[in-house]
Amino acid sequence: MTSFVRIAGVLLVFSYLIAPAVCRINLADRIGNRLLIGWIIALIGGVAGLFLSFWWDLPSGAAIVCTFGAILIIISIYSLWRPRAKL
Repeated sequence: MTSFVRIAGVLLVFSYLIAPAVCRINLADRIGNRLLIGWIIALIGGVAGLFLSFWWDLPSGAAIVCTFGAILIIISIYSLWRPRAKL
């Protein structure tokens, strides 16, 4: 982990760790679903960030971090508005 922080940067590594975890907690209740959603969000955030970096000629790390931030904001707003299941 510490070698990845040195290579990629603190913000990029921790955005890969935190953003998918928070998104999956907001979207799913079961552990299997949370794991699958976290993987999908990490994949979408990384690929979309690299695509935006290439398309707009931006630094790739910053584009990925901003993409994860946008996904996190969108999913947080969605989780506030969706109906909750009664326990």
